[in-house]
Amino acid sequence: MAKELSFKNLPFVPVGGQVIYVEQSYNEKLNTYIRKNYDRLKTLFFSQGLDFCYLPLLAKEIISYNAPYLNEKDICSKTEQVPSLANYLADGSIDCSSLVFGLDVPVKDENGNIKLQVVPIKTKWYTSTESTFKNLAKEVKQISRLQSRKYRETEQQHKPKEVAPSLHDEEDNFVLFSIRHPKDADDSFDAQSQLLVDEIRQRIDALRNRGVNTMFLHKLIDEGEKLSRLRITKDYRIFLIDYNNIEIKMPVLIKAVFFLFLRHPEGIRFKELTDYYSELLQIYLQMNPIGSRLKQEQSIRDITDPCNNSINEKCARIREAFITKFDERLAKNYYITGNRGETKRIMLDKSLILWEK
Repeated sequence: MAKELSFKNLPFVPVGGQVIYVEQSYNEKLNTYIRKNYDRLKTLFFSQGLDFCYLPLLAKEIISYNAPYLNEKDICSKTEQVPSLANYLADGSIDCSSLVFGLDVPVKDENGNIKLQVVPIKTKWYTSTESTFKNLAKEVKQISRLQSRKYRETEQQHKPKEVAPSLHDEEDNFVLFSIRHPKDADDSFDAQSQLLVDEIRQRIDALRNRGVNTMFLHKLIDEGEKLSRLRITKDYRIFLIDYNNIEIKMPVLIKAVFFLFLRHPEGIRFKELTDYYSELLQIYLQMNPIGSRLKQEQSIRDITDPCNNSINEKCARIREAFITKFDERLAKNYYITGNRGETKRIMLDKSLILWEK
């Protein structure tokens, strides 16, 4: 049976849909089961619209993402230093292994403490543990819906009614307005990239909130921060040597755009892309010699056409390839950046770019 408890001084507030495993004392069987079946459990809870969080693995994932320059030993060492939610629930309120979750909108009690829902895990090892978690996921979903509805109704009752604003001029005539459409690829460079990255950022923001104090995290990792050398192999693979040799993967056409900008550290203006048609086509054909030549040439024409949005999509995908691997404060040195109307470039110093011959 679930119960609602209030906690103060939490290092973070679980966001709606996050279900976090906590325990008062170490439960070897449950921890072993979760580690072995973590992906399956995440899929199971995801089917209920929930995000199952196991802090020991998540803390390691977050540190790896924020500090790709750390080796495995250092990551494990720093993971052990990160305070978890269990540290803040060790006051006797939770007396067994449990699932803890918050609502879409953080709820506080009369003293300003955060209210969390707690569901004890009662599993018998001679029955199916997976069935236990499946039932728990359904129970959490039901509780979350009921509680969220209750708090929304309560808030609505105390919320003053608002009159919808209307747009009019002094003579009460209708005011007409329109959304400005970009005239060329350069106008929509930042917007197109941001639309794509917003999808990724939702996942990243969730990682940053999963039981890890972000301020504490940066105290752990910021001292050794550095940029990695970028190595391009003979077969056009991309590796970050000093970030545990992470491989950055991109489709061939997108990779061709990336290589073009790497070759031109001075930068390229989108309105001048047509001047680079031959060079970009040559790069693309070197990596992708098989296929319809007409289609290949058309793809490059689309990219180098300053009135076509293709270059924005390619730049956004390059950005995606890096920020899905590590934090944007480091990743921004590796993808194409630039203000509207200005030269676009990759900021990484050319001394850190290694081309294999």
